[in-house]
Amino acid sequence: EQLINKPVTGFAYPNGLPGTDYDSSAVELVKAAGFEYAVATTWGISTKATSTHDLNRSTPWDTQPGRFHLRLIRQMLRS
Repeated sequence: EQLINKPVTGFAYPNGLPGTDYDSSAVELVKAAGFEYAVATTWGISTKATSTHDLNRSTPWDTQPGRFHLRLIRQMLRS
C-alpha cells in the first residue's frame, strides 16, 4: 500500500484450490483482515451467487479479441 499509495482491497489465496489450499476459516480471516474480495484458482466465471471472497478465475490470455469473447461465452454456458 505504501508503494502504490492506495489501499490493497483484494486477496489471492496461495495456490488457491478451495478445500485443499484453504477452507472457510481462511475465508473468514481474509474478510476480518478487511479485504473486499478474494480470488481462488477455480476455473470459471463468477456470478451474483458467488461469494466475493471466493471468486473463480478464467484464463484471459488470448491474443485475439474474438477468441477472448468465445472463451467468455463458453465459460458462461458451462456455469
